[in-house]
Amino acid sequence: MYNNLILVYPPSLTTDYAGDVSLALLYLAGAARDSGVCDHISIFDFNVPIGVGKTIENLIDTIDSLSEGITVVGINCLFSALFPSVREISTKIKEKFPGVKIVVGGMHPTLFAKEIINNCPDIDAVAIGESDVDFPKLLRHFYEKESIEDLEGFCLCVDGKTITKPKTRYIHDLDALPRPGYEFYNFEDYAIGATLWKIPDGITVSPVRLPLLTSRSCPNRCNFCSMRLVMGDKFRARSAENAFEEIKYLYDSYGVNHFQIMDDNLTINRERIIGICEMIVESGMKVYFDAPNGLFLKTLDEELLHLMRRAGFMFANLAVESGSDYIRNKIMVKNLSREQVIDAFKMCRAAGIKTQALFIIGMPEDTEETLKETAELIQKIDADAVSVFTATPFPGTRLFEQCVRDKLLIGSFGADELWTGEEDREHYKYDDFGKIGYNLYLNLGQHFFIKPYNLSIEKLSKIAYEIKQIASEKTKEGIGQ
Repeated sequence: MYNNLILVYPPSLTTDYAGDVSLALLYLAGAARDSGVCDHISIFDFNVPIGVGKTIENLIDTIDSLSEGITVVGINCLFSALFPSVREISTKIKEKFPGVKIVVGGMHPTLFAKEIINNCPDIDAVAIGESDVDFPKLLRHFYEKESIEDLEGFCLCVDGKTITKPKTRYIHDLDALPRPGYEFYNFEDYAIGATLWKIPDGITVSPVRLPLLTSRSCPNRCNFCSMRLVMGDKFRARSAENAFEEIKYLYDSYGVNHFQIMDDNLTINRERIIGICEMIVESGMKVYFDAPNGLFLKTLDEELLHLMRRAGFMFANLAVESGSDYIRNKIMVKNLSREQVIDAFKMCRAAGIKTQALFIIGMPEDTEETLKETAELIQKIDADAVSVFTATPFPGTRLFEQCVRDKLLIGSFGADELWTGEEDREHYKYDDFGKIGYNLYLNLGQHFFIKPYNLSIEKLSKIAYEIKQIASEKTKEGIGQ
């Protein structure tokens, strides 16, 4: 009898994520490998080979080809809009293989674990938050009928009953985690070519870019952010030495020198990021780093940015969120002055680091005046690109509680139906994804989730379109530099 594990990344809705290796699946594959509980582990990514992709029929054939035994399929679902696909995949697997156990995890399932188990009989378990330690325990439960008494961070159906094992413990020593399961990927499938930004310093960028996570969670308490529900309230970080060794391992073993640091707050510990950068500089490695999830503007200074640039940091998102001091600080709780915002972009420019500014519009407190301030700040900052997003009230956040309390949620679905992901998927039908630079999400649509207190949706839509046009023009100018 064989214990088989297939880790699945569902079809992406846009080209933004096609070609990206899944960080979640890397960590789960490494944890399953080191547990010794699996005889066979494989990764099935619907999005590769790029431009072709795979189908549900291909996944069915893959399951059918496995040796007899118990098969567990783990499906990552980072975004709510992906859940309808995850549900369809689960149903078709169960139709063909009723004995296969299906586990889903990621941001969306974490937020709606109980609703998914209660409404989706084809899904056997939902992972809540980080699962590096408990995922192998769940596998032992499926493979060896091991008790779930010590299991936590999962919602599952046992003998027809929904059992929730709440998440109470988070991994403190990140250095002790198993090495991610890089060996389970065929990196040639992920060759996307170099970034469209001009590459300085004569660096030849590898056609494959890999995600890295050097810390987890964030000490800030933005009212719209749901990351703490997945990663916990406490910021935890790998040592500078441990993070550097992984970069060097991938550089030496796989020839990869293009990395995406996926931390939510990479620069919050100044001493640690300086240590990582100094080791990279001393090693002589020629590398290219992105910071897609952003750098916290308040932590940046000229000395740090110049060192990061020398170490290979070439591009970063900077989360401004709003041009209104009132919205940004009193409502979102960013505690970030207008001067700090402007100075951060200037310092990045001086250090040679390309930037993309991130803004959110459609908050409950937004007015014509606050949105005008956002438009003005977009024009003033020295950013290479600008992306403007619609405020999304994720369950578990203070923003969501406010919207439910004050009946601000709009759309065809009520709060009790958000678990389906259909409302978020509908949102994509209204959006225009511009293929500029990094396939930037320009979001020129008119779809909103929140009705502001003092602004009609019609007026909000009109102003939003104007703001996003300004952002689009700013991005085109920045790309040409």
